[in-house]
Amino acid sequence: MKKAQLSFHDTEQVVMKKAFVSNDYEHNLGEFNDPEKKDKHKSEFELPDGSILQLNDETFRSTEILFKPESLQGSKRHQLSVIQTIDESLKKINIDVRRQVFESLCLTGGTLDIRNIDKRIENEVKTKLAGIHSVEVVPPQKVRQQAPWVGGCIASKLTTFQNYWIEKDSYEEYGSTALAVRKCF
Repeated sequence: MKKAQLSFHDTEQVVMKKAFVSNDYEHNLGEFNDPEKKDKHKSEFELPDGSILQLNDETFRSTEILFKPESLQGSKRHQLSVIQTIDESLKKINIDVRRQVFESLCLTGGTLDIRNIDKRIENEVKTKLAGIHSVEVVPPQKVRQQAPWVGGCIASKLTTFQNYWIEKDSYEEYGSTALAVRKCF
């Protein structure tokens, strides 16, 4: 069997069009191992050269590493899962505004284009992060182009963030680096 050589663009297209995040990984894996249900996750992808790439359980197994990075065989580095990263980030926020920030949680990035990732993140955050029940993950298609502005709007509404605003006059007087150090650190 000939091994396919995919460019980064081709790989990205395969992931975005065929991969998905499973809400119940063990269930999907069980289906794949069941001869009667095995074909459920099989699919094909036509490459630019016209050859056909046969896909099996890779469609959902390849994304599971985001939630269980320890499953990556051969990796000696400790990686945090998406949920652990969210949790660690929240712990670094001032406790007085943590809930307010969390309820306005906006996730961005190309990985969020993978089908069903927003639902899985929302479900896992609700079940794994104690005491957090009101969270909504906005699907990236709705905010991708505006994500930096959305994040800025959310931050600007927080009363504790007002101390970090940099006004034009101060910026022109002190410059970007000196002013950022004075205001933010």
